[in-house]
Parts: sequence; structure tokens; C-alpha cells
Amino acid sequence: MPNVAKQRAIPDTNRFNISICISIFFIFITAAQSLHLQPAPVSIKTNYASVTTEIPFRLILPKMWACNTNLYKNETLVLHFKPPNAPFLGVIDPQGHFFYLVYPAESSVGSLTPFVGSACFENIQTLKIDTRSLQADPYTYGVYTNQPVFTMSGDYIFIMGENLHVDDPTLLGKVTVHYKHTLRTSQAHMNIAVN
Repeated sequence: MPNVAKQRAIPDTNRFNISICISIFFIFITAAQSLHLQPAPVSIKTNYASVTTEIPFRLILPKMWACNTNLYKNETLVLHFKPPNAPFLGVIDPQGHFFYLVYPAESSVGSLTPFVGSACFENIQTLKIDTRSLQADPYTYGVYTNQPVFTMSGDYIFIMGENLHVDDPTLLGKVTVHYKHTLRTSQAHMNIAVN
């Protein structure tokens, strides 16, 4: 009897090792999801053939980004893209008004025109947007001319996707720009000195 008791007291190291491998596997998956990583095969091998598995892991690069997201009046925003681009690009102003910048040119109505048509936009890597002159389709019933976009200080959210009117915002590329509707301090001083 004493030998049986001793055998039961000794932990089953095989089960212990398997449970540690499984725990590490789930920690790795959770960390990958929190970093917005996308799958690509990675193998983890153990001494146990039944525990060998592949973990999907690939870094997702953003499809749209800007190096400078703090802008002032009369400055240029440069948006960068990783083509192929989705056919629609829009912007939401600080008061929640939506503007279409990119859409199929053939769907234009009245005097509305896209900043760039979807066909041209598909392979664009950079898009320069002048804050003083940008006008776009305000997506407002009865308004058939492009309207100024940068008219007030606040956050402007650029969104890109196959369909910009979706319930799940994770389906859209997004860049938030912090805009001040005043001249940058150095520009204001130069304008005063010149005048």
C-alpha cells in the first residue's frame, strides 16, 4: 500500500507539460489578437507529437495613414495608402457632417465631383489635401455642389472602405486628423512681419 500512495503523490509530468504548452499557446493567441495581428503559419514543437500545432501570425499593416496628424489652417495633409485601395474615401468633420472625397466619378450628380475618382484612386500611394481649398460632396439631400470641408477646429476622421455606411467600424480604414482653424504661430508671425 505505501508504494501506491507514493505513486499517486508524484505529479504526472506529461500532463503537466501538455497543459503548460496549451496555456502558452492561448497566451500567444491572445497577445496576437490584442496587437491586431493577422494569421501566418508558425509551428510550435514539443516532445509530444500530439501537441505540435500551427499558430496563425502575420502583422497587419494599415491601409491608410498620415505621418502628421496635427494640422493648422493653410497646411497640407498627406495621406498614405497601401494599394489596392477601396473605392470610397470620406471624411467626417468635428460636428459629424460626412463628406465623400473618393467615389466612382460616373455616379456624380449635378456639379458634385469626386476629389479623385475610384478608378484612379485604386493604385494611389499618396494623396495631398490642401486644407484651405478642399471641397467635397457633403452627402446632403438637395445640395449638388461640392462644399468646403476644413471650416472649423477639431478632429476630422478620414475613413476608407468598400462601403462607408457600415455598422462595424473595424471594416474601415481610419485616420484622425487634429485640425486648428488658425495659422500656426510661426506662420502668423511671418505674415505680420511681411505686412
